[in-house]
Amino acid sequence: SQKMEYILKEAMEDQGFYEIMNYSFESPKVFEKLNISEDSDLRKAIIISNPLGEDFSVMRTQTLNGMLGSLSTNYNRRNEEAYLYEVGKIYIPKALPLTELPDERSKLTIGMYGKGDFYDLKGVVEVLFEKLGMDDQVEYDLKQDLSWMHPGRCASISINKKEIGYMGEVHPAVAANYDIETRVYVGVIDIPAILENADLERTYKPLPKYPAVSRDIAMLVKDEILVKDIENIIKQRGGKILESYSLFDVYKGKQIQDGYKSIAYSITFRASDRTLTEEEVNKAM
Repeated sequence: SQKMEYILKEAMEDQGFYEIMNYSFESPKVFEKLNISEDSDLRKAIIISNPLGEDFSVMRTQTLNGMLGSLSTNYNRRNEEAYLYEVGKIYIPKALPLTELPDERSKLTIGMYGKGDFYDLKGVVEVLFEKLGMDDQVEYDLKQDLSWMHPGRCASISINKKEIGYMGEVHPAVAANYDIETRVYVGVIDIPAILENADLERTYKPLPKYPAVSRDIAMLVKDEILVKDIENIIKQRGGKILESYSLFDVYKGKQIQDGYKSIAYSITFRASDRTLTEEEVNKAM
């Protein structure tokens, strides 16, 4: 677990992020600042019996307040951009009042504002999973049930259909609560789930001897069709000769019917033991 945490931190710092450390003690007022609903389990926090004051009177059940506070400090000191990450614990009680020790779970929290956007954040997360040998296992889906995140600009992160985190743009009202007047992007990932699924073993194969065949394909699809679903079909139907694919164009305009978009991919085929024939590639296409 120490080795994994080192790799995780190294991957974040390689991409220009700075580590921060926040208190595990927080104020009960953070639930209002984060727009957390009254019936949310996140409000079931452990109360400190001898707190330093109200601002440090409960154990945190989420890491977002600390991250947004750090981003706010940078923003209000006129730093044009900030890229931060934290490896810290949350404390989830099994019952209140406490009858046994709470569940302490480590979380990786990523926060940024400035030149980057949602896709830059997604790229950071993808590099992280690639370093940990998990990139083929991870799926991203639209997530709309988090009151502190911008609806339509938030994605869940899942492994084997099990959600392990989320990422996206913070709701403007929540950002305003922290005196941040620009778009803020955050991601929260469960570290125990990473430890369970990470794979540091690497398999190497020789450089290809035979040429690749590339084809482009453009399709007209409804707006609600996700790129992820299209790519799943490309992987499924491409078979053993599919080497790679790349999305290179998404277009909506006057030439496209309302409610539709044009999506174009470049697809590469290659066999390790022979030169592919036109018929084989045509069949896959």
